[in-house]
Amino acid sequence: MTAYLYPDSSMRLENKFFALGDGQTTIGRNPANTIVILLASISRFHATIECKNNNYFVKDNNSSNGTFINSIKVRTLQLIKEGDELTCGHAQFIFSFLPPEDYFSKGSSSFPSIGITLINDESDDNNSHGMVIATQATVPSIQQTSTPDMLDAEQGRRAIRRLAIIYKLNTIVNNCKTQEEILNKSIDLLFEALPADHAAILLTDPHDNMPKPVLLRHRDEGISVFTGGRDATNQKMSMTVEQKNITISRTMVNQCITQRVTILSCDTRLDERFKNSESLIMSGVRAAICVPLLHQTDVLGVLFIDTTNPARLFQQDDANFLSSFGLDLALTLANYNLNVQNLHQARLAAIGTSFAGLSHNIKNILQLAKGGMDLMETAVAADNLGQIKSFWPLVKKGVDRMTVLTQEILAFSNQQVVELQPIDVNATLGEMVQSFSQTASNNMVDLQHDFEENLPPYNLNAENLTKAIMNLLTNAMDAMSGLPGVIIVTTQKLDNGDLCIKVTDNGPGIPAEKLVRIWEPFYTTKGNKGTGLGLTMTHKYIQDMNGTIELESVLNQGTTFTIIFPAMNKMTNNAKDTTGE
Repeated sequence: MTAYLYPDSSMRLENKFFALGDGQTTIGRNPANTIVILLASISRFHATIECKNNNYFVKDNNSSNGTFINSIKVRTLQLIKEGDELTCGHAQFIFSFLPPEDYFSKGSSSFPSIGITLINDESDDNNSHGMVIATQATVPSIQQTSTPDMLDAEQGRRAIRRLAIIYKLNTIVNNCKTQEEILNKSIDLLFEALPADHAAILLTDPHDNMPKPVLLRHRDEGISVFTGGRDATNQKMSMTVEQKNITISRTMVNQCITQRVTILSCDTRLDERFKNSESLIMSGVRAAICVPLLHQTDVLGVLFIDTTNPARLFQQDDANFLSSFGLDLALTLANYNLNVQNLHQARLAAIGTSFAGLSHNIKNILQLAKGGMDLMETAVAADNLGQIKSFWPLVKKGVDRMTVLTQEILAFSNQQVVELQPIDVNATLGEMVQSFSQTASNNMVDLQHDFEENLPPYNLNAENLTKAIMNLLTNAMDAMSGLPGVIIVTTQKLDNGDLCIKVTDNGPGIPAEKLVRIWEPFYTTKGNKGTGLGLTMTHKYIQDMNGTIELESVLNQGTTFTIIFPAMNKMTNNAKDTTGE
């Protein structure tokens, strides 16, 4: 039986669903996975889904950010059922046996239930005396409601406190990194200002434009449930919410969205709208406010609060404040969404630039090889073996360059963890310098080295270190364009114990306008001779070994690359700190 994973719309994936086969389905960042999700919160091989006897089981592969089913962390092989929410890092999916045509036709939500029940009201009378409806245009601002002529001293102090909270909202949420953080911190402030027992946020789903619950907060126990929440307390949260469901009037929510109005029910027991709503009455809700999250012409969702305490019923000024609060929150959400979209577009642009550079390199290499092949065809037609032999190196050079480019692309895309171990840096670099000396000599370059004696071992990867320095030597030699020159490789133990490796040449140097792009993938100063990945890979090799690399260059004087690696004791302390966390 085929099952499907339907990704949350907020992920903005091109694939609207993923079919799960009869065998294993893997999820992760690495391209070798069945489902590849390029998010920083996703591990390279994050989770595995297995099909056994038409049942599907989820296993976490020791991922950094964990795998969750309905906000409960997966610790062993766990069965996943129809409608369950699967969360990997920050990626959310709904598991279903429904094929896409049935799933989307039913208007299935990508948001799971988080303890909020939307009820249909029996009455649609909009003029009930318990219900106050105020449009955004008629809701007074905080400044208007806080003038001394209109309010007594206590009301004035309350209005000033609420105005301060509005300002505080703008300050706090601007530093938030995720939507979950924005919403939770906003509700924290809301509980400071209003006597609400519960607060809920529903956001409109872009698929069907219907409001879907994304956040539920309970004042009394500080419970916070987010559809994407995944901290250490998630299991407790989920269990508590099952006992703490709240009821919201669907009519109130729909009217709030369609008419773009703030709705206040001063007392639900006197409100004709809810007289036949047994579930709402049984829930004990005494007063409620629902405000639209408006941004320009869009309704992003609604903000809902209620209270079960008859001594803390909401009044008109509470609705006024919540309306202003909702406008600020909507603006923050809109800005957050815009930033996410801009980041997505920037990533697409970067991918496009990379593909353009890659295509350009491949085209140049193929042109070189094709030119040699055309000449060889002419020589073959003339049965001229001597010309065939003379033209063959052109073809071979093109094939060799394509091989190098392919290897560099594979290395660039490889996200495997580099294994580090103590190595003798001088011995490793000494072997590399010796092997490169003849190549340098053939190009009239004098390759020298100056290694500090008694250098202690450093926690590095010998293969990657060799590749990084070899790339720098090759670049320095190519920059001299066949002219005589000198390249010096030095090692030094700094006063703080760190290792310093320098590669210095007396070549032509690099212009300042090119220095800012020197680490970009597929950017090359060698024209058709370079792949544009050499320095990018060097930078990656150094970073993977916890090092840093800097570049200094002066025109007509030369270039120096300085590489710093931390001492062994620093690496050990960092490892202990990480383990302690």
